[in-house]
Amino acid sequence: MNRQIVNLSAEQPVRPVAPVVEVIEESEIPMAAPTAIAENSGSSWAILNLLLLGLALYGFLPLLTLKKKLERVEALAAKGRFALAVEAMLAVVGLLAFLSTQDLSAPMIYADALTLPMAAISGAVCVIENKMRCAQHERAARA
Repeated sequence: MNRQIVNLSAEQPVRPVAPVVEVIEESEIPMAAPTAIAENSGSSWAILNLLLLGLALYGFLPLLTLKKKLERVEALAAKGRFALAVEAMLAVVGLLAFLSTQDLSAPMIYADALTLPMAAISGAVCVIENKMRCAQHERAARA
């Protein structure tokens, strides 16, 4: 095979190429920030509310120790039963508030107007649960 080197620049002059101009039309670009979309649409749900609800329900309904909790209720005095009733009421109110106000099919945000009341409900449930457990440990230490 014979290869020949051809010098094209000597045979043909180089012509300058005109730049190609492409016109791009303006189009609407969706925003990437979920908070901006949620604020504009008015419908969203807050992940912090879901976490606080889980904390409230964990304090009230530990599934693995539900039998122990019922035994504890029987051993409690009237004050302990009242505390348990308040704890149950707060957990149910938190659950109903979350289910009635949060649209899980909407975009997620970190916190909304319901986050502070959900934090108060979860905090109250945790304080009541902690006081009940401390009272149980004190009774066990005395016996």
